[in-house]
Order: sequence, then C-alpha cells, then structure tokens
Amino acid sequence: MRLICENVIDMITVLDSNYVCVYASQSFHQDNVDPGDLTGKEFLSYVHGEDVEKFRRVLDNVSDDYHYRRVRFRFGGGGRAFWRIKEATINVLIADNESQIMVVMRDTTDSVMHERERAALEKELQTRNSELERTLVEMKEMQKGLVQSEKLASIGHLVAGVAHIIRLQRKNFDGTGEPVADPVKGKDIPLGSRILKILLDLEMKSTDHFKGRDVLKKMKSMYKVYDPDLILVLLGGPPSPEAKRPDATVPVRRLTVGMVLLEDLVTQNGQLLLRRSATPTETICKLLNQWGNLDPIVSPVHVLLNQDGE
Repeated sequence: MRLICENVIDMITVLDSNYVCVYASQSFHQDNVDPGDLTGKEFLSYVHGEDVEKFRRVLDNVSDDYHYRRVRFRFGGGGRAFWRIKEATINVLIADNESQIMVVMRDTTDSVMHERERAALEKELQTRNSELERTLVEMKEMQKGLVQSEKLASIGHLVAGVAHIIRLQRKNFDGTGEPVADPVKGKDIPLGSRILKILLDLEMKSTDHFKGRDVLKKMKSMYKVYDPDLILVLLGGPPSPEAKRPDATVPVRRLTVGMVLLEDLVTQNGQLLLRRSATPTETICKLLNQWGNLDPIVSPVHVLLNQDGE
C-alpha cells in the first residue's frame, strides 16, 4: 500500500504503508523543509505530537471503509520553531489492484491565525461593550439618585412651608398669641393657618349639646381670635364686602403670595401638593417652580386673586 499526498499547488508526496516518505515534492521548501531530508523518513515525525494519533486514525479509517475523511493537523520541520497548519482531504485510490491513499492538502495557517485574531478582537469588543453597559447602568443609577435627592430636598422645603402654616395656626387674628416672636397678624397670617385654627378650635369646642353651627356663631363674635370672613363662609353667609375677591385661572409659575387655591394642586402623575383653599407663601411658590422642573404640575389652576386683583 502506498500513501499519496497532494496539495492545491500540485504538491504530491508518496508514502508507503509504514508512512515512510518515498517521494517529497520540492514545494516543501515553503514550509522550511528540505524534500531530500523528508525522503526515507517517517512522515508522521513531521506531524505535531498532539496530532499524530488523530492523523494516523483517519488514515486507518479511510483504508478500512474507503470513505474520504478530512483532518486538520500541524506540520513542521527543522527545529519546529513554527508549525504550519494543514487541512487535508484523504481518500482511497485503486490503481493496478493496489490500494493507495491520496491526501489533498492546503495550507490554512494564515486563515486560522486571522480567525484567532478576529476571535480575540471580538472577545475584547464584547468585554468593552460589557464595561460600557455596566458604566451606563451605574450612571443611570447615579442619575436616579441625584433626581431623588433633588426631590427629597424639594419635599423638605415644602414640608418646611407646611410646618410654618401649622406653627402660625396658634396665632390670633389680632396678632396676639404664639409665636410671640412673629409679629404677623390679620390677613398677613397665612390663609391655611387661619383656616386650621378655626377647624381645630371648632373640634375642641364642640360637644353633644353645643356643636357645629352654634360653635361657629360663638366664634364669630371673637373677631380678635378668628378671621370673621372665614367664619361667615363656614356659616354659609357672604364674606364681608372688603373680602370679595376676583377669581382667575393662572399658570402655576405665576402663583403669588395671597392667592387662594380653588382646586387641588396636583402633579401630572396625580400626586397631591396643595389642597383646595390653601394659600401659597413665598417659599411655597419658589418650591413649586423647582418641583415643576422635576415632576410637571397640572397647570393652569383656578385661584382667588389678591385684593388688588393680581
């Protein structure tokens, strides 16, 4: 039995049944192998040690079942400083009643190296993309944290404004009462504070036999303690002439101190900011403008204007 190896550039190498080379093509020079050194030596000694058994097994299988096989192996010579990568198609030929094996080889070293380089580049690209995605996620989380911090800061300011209203609800309409250090009186007391004072005292003064309208009538005479116009409104009567005020629909950004909300002030997401009848303070007006930058507020809003119609 003889083994015939032929590559795409007409490189034909003939091996006997013991895989000893009996003829080597001059084209082996391109692999840094002298054809004269190859002749008379076992061909497998030029195959990489890790590929020898694979190469031998393919040759044996082809000889047994007469079906062609393909195999990739590393081939080299000299000091084996660099191994060339070969792909071979192996088949059985019958000539003069003698079985021979033909191996058509082609050098794939460059394409394999390119594949490895491309795979390395793709892996590096995937790594960089993963790092960019991770950085993007971290930046989004940081952005959420900043937005949340701004919202919390705005809520803090808003709560401070509400706390101011609660604090001044103890103030009498004539300016007496606590807090003594705050000289505010009359209509300068926030509307929310004046309303809150009436409602809280109404609850405290009501009993089973004396409540509701009767209590309000009693409170009406206490004009130094309660806003008389608000008492009249709660009794269902008209406010005093000087308290009559025009109403209008204004953008939230144009809310000013002294206006009274005639409807709830809410965000577009449905979050309640101020209830109907609340009156914005200077601090609350500033906070609402800041809040609108974070969470849009339903605008315009129906309000009672100031006494001067503004």
